[in-house]
Amino acid sequence: TTIKEPTSQLNILPTVLNLFGLYNNPNNYSVVYSFQNMRPNTNFPNLVEYRSEWDFVGFMQDEFVVNITDINNSGTYNISYDYLVELFSEQEIEYIHRRLTTILFEIINNKNKKISEINIIDKAEKQLMSELNNTYFEYDKTKTIIDLFEETVANNSESIALIHKDKKYTYRELNNIANIIANKIESFGITNSKVAILCKKSELMVASLLGIMKSGNSYIPIDPAYPKKRINYILQDSNCELIITNEKHANKYEFENKIVLENLDLSLTLNHTSVAKPENIAYMIYTSGTTGKPKGVKIKHHNIVNTLIWRKDYYKFDEKTVVLQIPSFSFDSSVEDIFTPLISGSTLVVPASNRMDINVICEEIVKHKVNHFLVVPSLYKI
Repeated sequence: TTIKEPTSQLNILPTVLNLFGLYNNPNNYSVVYSFQNMRPNTNFPNLVEYRSEWDFVGFMQDEFVVNITDINNSGTYNISYDYLVELFSEQEIEYIHRRLTTILFEIINNKNKKISEINIIDKAEKQLMSELNNTYFEYDKTKTIIDLFEETVANNSESIALIHKDKKYTYRELNNIANIIANKIESFGITNSKVAILCKKSELMVASLLGIMKSGNSYIPIDPAYPKKRINYILQDSNCELIITNEKHANKYEFENKIVLENLDLSLTLNHTSVAKPENIAYMIYTSGTTGKPKGVKIKHHNIVNTLIWRKDYYKFDEKTVVLQIPSFSFDSSVEDIFTPLISGSTLVVPASNRMDINVICEEIVKHKVNHFLVVPSLYKI
């Protein structure tokens, strides 16, 4: 690339290279910036005509060199790059070059511009970003998670909704368990409030989340593996009115209103009319908290419905999709993980173990022909 004068602003190049994290950064690469503008003295008579050229000597100590030169007094500055092919690909150098020239022309044409105001992307990239960021998605804002789930139940009643420990539950069966739990919650006279759920992974965990929302309440997921102090804090801070838990944990925490999952009569067949509304809180998940104390983040139905419908559309979830539920249900990614398949007619596989055991995960993937799962990047390395 050639750059016409004026060139005084080129002295800012070290600052520009800092934008890439390349210049003078020993933690990444050894980078050299070379700016040569020595001109031949033309005042001598009978000066022999000559032309200077670069000659690579076959050895290079530095890993990345940016050369800006006008050694032939042409009035045009040339940019060249010397780099180790073991560290940089040609595509990466082209990327750096495109960004670098964009920045340099910005500087040359706007010499009074602040560094913070300099654009580092060109028009083509801006256009691409505009297209990629055009993520507007029209969806029905009058629907709740439960509305979407019950529509799926109506259309896929005998399809397999959930698998746990080799036991399969149809959409009709899962919906019925959720109805039983919703009715049980309403028997306490609790509505438009918060219900904590502290239990192991199972079909009853998933049905409880649905049942809580069906009853017009919001769920607060609590991982049983949490320290007891944290669990007590969440129960007290949330002001929840009821806790749904396993028999194992039922007597560990003092709570007036409890539903013990093992005591439910699942032989019943019950109907239930959902009272959930789009503006209701669907769930509240506690974060780590920047102050050291967990904070409950409330999400309304119409907010999460937007994400669920988008994921269903983007990943093309349908009755052939089999999703392995990996994250803890007290982690926010579990919301998409659990409910996207359940509003799509897909099958949700809930592993027997709460732990992220790679052997269990591999076994479940093979056994149930899983074709979709969500995990943190570190797990992909295993």
